[in-house]
Amino acid sequence: MELPKQRPLHIKIINGEAIECELGEPGEIYIKGPMVIKEYWDNSEVNQASFTDGYWHSGDIGMMDTEGFVYIRDRKKDMIIRVGEKIFSIEVEDVLKNHPDF
Repeated sequence: MELPKQRPLHIKIINGEAIECELGEPGEIYIKGPMVIKEYWDNSEVNQASFTDGYWHSGDIGMMDTEGFVYIRDRKKDMIIRVGEKIFSIEVEDVLKNHPDF
């Protein structure tokens, strides 16, 4: 069985002035590809704020090294909303830090 040809995933790091960062410079991770969300259903306001030229704004702050590896360093916002519940990243970090296998 032949595997389907994979389409590339495009990642770029964008600074606060909406300019692509130099390698090693931190900024927001933008992602584009066939497996990345195309739009939020029935929410044009969020779509306008969350996409640029087909790239989805991940909300993660990271950097790319000279080999193309991406390192996630932080979140742009420290609150995650899941099924209507507000979850702060520090709460998740505290649970992980207190886990016996950590």
